[in-house]
Amino acid sequence: MNEEWRTDIIRWNKISLETAELYLGLAEKRLDETVETAKNISDKNEKLLTLCISLITLILSYISVSSWKLVGVDYFITTLVVMISFLLVQLWFLVRNIMVFKIGTKGEEPKYILTENFVGKQKKNEQYLNLVLHVCEIYQNKINCNHTVNAKRNNRLVIAIYLFIGLPISFLLALGCRLL
Repeated sequence: MNEEWRTDIIRWNKISLETAELYLGLAEKRLDETVETAKNISDKNEKLLTLCISLITLILSYISVSSWKLVGVDYFITTLVVMISFLLVQLWFLVRNIMVFKIGTKGEEPKYILTENFVGKQKKNEQYLNLVLHVCEIYQNKINCNHTVNAKRNNRLVIAIYLFIGLPISFLLALGCRLL
């Protein structure tokens, strides 16, 4: 995970309420964008996963129905075995993408902001600014984390797509296996 970011503003009480609200609004928009990216990756992943599982099921069904041909090492069976290998590796990447992943969203848990630090130690007119700056720091850390998670998930998705695109090569690989 990324190192936590902290603001370098020393005299934060010099920030106007309008500026603080602008900071918060911009941070929320950016955080929303990273959450939307995670949703898009999940949607693509689920579609490809569904297609992958369907193809694996189809190939396994054919192999089980045609198992008597395995003794002759038929070219078509060899192709299906190579294809299923591609699909199983693809399935591994796709399943890793839908397993537990943490994405930061807008908002903050009350246990982190309803503390003496935000209420008791600040003057009334400074409480809001202190809270906004704290929330902006939290949002930046969530954005950083979301970027990291999204990049990893997107890389796995790209690998799965390349494997899927590589399925036609399985016919050539099977032919090579048969000629050996």
